[in-house]
Amino acid sequence: MFGHLTAALVAFGWSLRYQYTFGIRAGECRRYWLKSVNLALCYRGFAGNSRIRSSVGAGKAAFFCSAYDVITDWRDFNPILFKRFESLAKQSLTAKEAELAISLYWQEKKEQLKDDGLSRGTIALQFVTKVMGSESAIRQKTDFNQLGIVMQIVDDVLDVEDDRRDHKMNSLFSSKRNEYLAELVEFPVDQMKKLMPDGYVLWKIVGVAQQKAKQMLPLHSHGLASKP
Repeated sequence: MFGHLTAALVAFGWSLRYQYTFGIRAGECRRYWLKSVNLALCYRGFAGNSRIRSSVGAGKAAFFCSAYDVITDWRDFNPILFKRFESLAKQSLTAKEAELAISLYWQEKKEQLKDDGLSRGTIALQFVTKVMGSESAIRQKTDFNQLGIVMQIVDDVLDVEDDRRDHKMNSLFSSKRNEYLAELVEFPVDQMKKLMPDGYVLWKIVGVAQQKAKQMLPLHSHGLASKP
């Protein structure tokens, strides 16, 4: 619990410090703060250990991911805000971490993401775990690429209505919609809970997405992802 609280406070601190940098309006503050804090609580699940560095890193990564969503989704790739994001990333992150965030921005802006946009998930997971210092530990415990993809499907399932309304990229708008839904439904959450026991907030969110995916997926397609 202490680790989650630390991550949330760090995320809130970074968000508060830079809210004017990213042009957050008065009416957007609560949404912006909550987004960073909620991401931090989820990212704490990717900690490789109970050290404070992982919690601080989870909060820092959550802020940068929230800021990324602001400049891409909220402000439609505003070039001025991107320059601010790029400058802050290069100033506050390692060269590799900043490169991942900036590269993802350009891939998304130029519509060069692979697998109906699911490649975002693996890149984002790599970024988050690098900032947390847990990338190596997570790679040893799981299929890293699959985990990243599933995390992106979770995001797409939870945001599908908003993305449809706002005409944003979402893997569920592709012809492989049912395949992606089935992959999420069949994701072994109970097994992941044992491998990453600090992820109770993360796995709760994944569980919510799984239930929604089941409702969206035709009954006869539930086994699609496991078929050869």
